Amino acid sequence: MANMYRIQPVLEDLVVKPNVSMYHIESIHGEVQIPSSNSVQSTSEDPVKDLERRQLELIRNLNEFSKTLDQYLSSDVSKLRSDVSKLSVQEGNATKAGGKVDKKAAKKEARNNNKSLAKEKKTPETRSESLLTLVHPPNSSTFNIKPNVEDPKVTIHDYKTTLPTDFEGVLECQVADIKWLNSLMKLGNLRGIAIGPRAKGKGTIHFKTTKGTVQLSGVSTFPITGRVSVWKALGTLLRVYDVLDGVSALETHEWLTLADSFLKNQISFDDFYRPINRRLSEVDYLASRSSLLLPDLLLKDLVNGHVVANNTELWINRVTSSL
Repeated sequence: MANMYRIQPVLEDLVVKPNVSMYHIESIHGEVQIPSSNSVQSTSEDPVKDLERRQLELIRNLNEFSKTLDQYLSSDVSKLRSDVSKLSVQEGNATKAGGKVDKKAAKKEARNNNKSLAKEKKTPETRSESLLTLVHPPNSSTFNIKPNVEDPKVTIHDYKTTLPTDFEGVLECQVADIKWLNSLMKLGNLRGIAIGPRAKGKGTIHFKTTKGTVQLSGVSTFPITGRVSVWKALGTLLRVYDVLDGVSALETHEWLTLADSFLKNQISFDDFYRPINRRLSEVDYLASRSSLLLPDLLLKDLVNGHVVANNTELWINRVTSSL
């Protein structure tokens, strides 16, 4: 019956050595042992008994491991206790011998720390005198002042800065700059500074056209050149711009740079108007949440006359009514 599970070689004349079964296939009829001198007879073919045997071996190994671990830990604990006792004795001796030295070192370190703290208190904080330094915290900026809901009146912000009024300024602008002069001339009448082609005398700014660079002279030691710089100087004189006003000053610079690019024909009106419309869809003014500032007065005249959205028209009406 064992021969029925033996696979004969393909080549009949091939002599297979040793003369045993090449393949062993388990029998479905029970345990079968193939007699062979070189084969190792299997023990039990029952999987349940094999599993029980392995479990017993595992339990025996775990018990041996537990005993070994207990012996190792007990020996380490005894060594650790002896080491701790020796260390405590050594520390006690060192503490008695060096206690005075430690106290002296601690007192010396405390005196040095007190001296350094006294020097820091006496040394005054250095403050920058540059006007470009933003000394105001962002929360105190005009940009974050919320509007008064109970008073819907449109107001032009006044920084109330004290400036000399004995100047005689001369403003040289190009023909394209006549657009933004309208609002500044009206604001100048409200703030006591005459701006126009016929303005003369102290505290006035005479306007004339030129083909060169935009320039403002007579209000500072040196002439102020460049459209953005001239705008900031006029805004400072009219008290609607303050370089120290944190977020509002940064926002004002961005809007003035955008307007300057538009007047230089570097960008189209759509590229110029799109950021304005986006900002006015969120707040009522460009550089503040509660009142008009320099960008509102300048950019209103550049946008006016074009087809714009409803929120921009409301903004134009608010700026116009405030003047």
